[in-house]
Amino acid sequence: MFERQTIKAHSETPGAPVTPGIVLDLMQEKGFDLSGNTRNQVTPEMVGSADRIILMLGRIPPEDFLSQSEKTEVWDITDPVHMTRETTALIMDEVQ
Repeated sequence: MFERQTIKAHSETPGAPVTPGIVLDLMQEKGFDLSGNTRNQVTPEMVGSADRIILMLGRIPPEDFLSQSEKTEVWDITDPVHMTRETTALIMDEVQ
């Protein structure tokens, strides 16, 4: 994942920071500054232009255009919200 220099985060909360606190710090340590990025609502156009779509779903099911795309993979990854720094780092390693 971290081999590409373009990382985009999209969610159900457009305009919110990409990653709060611990995740932002850990990404900075890996050489990625996400501090100025904000989330965007995923659109069918974004799906069409993406090479690969990885969903890490929480409580919200994906839109049909996401779940029906051949580019989409669903990963069973624990959401690091409210986790310790150590646990969050382990989750990031799992994603990487």
